Amino acid sequence: MAGYISAIPLVFFIASWLYPKFQVPSKVYKAYIKTLIVIFSIISVFNLNIYREWGSKINLKAFYFAFNAPNEAIASSSSSPIL
Repeated sequence: MAGYISAIPLVFFIASWLYPKFQVPSKVYKAYIKTLIVIFSIISVFNLNIYREWGSKINLKAFYFAFNAPNEAIASSSSSPIL
């Protein structure tokens, strides 16, 4: 996963190395990192509750129930802590 995460900054680095006029502002890197931190934090929180309730990590079944049967998904996690 670390390889996939670092692939986009690596492409920008190689492009700036080959073409010195191509520079990516540091704000882009910071926004990329902050976005990934938020996404992975949300996935981790969901993964903790799903593993406790179902005994498995997050998978396609969790997304299926969340989108196709939201009432059952909410009912199965009603005893879960909110925060």
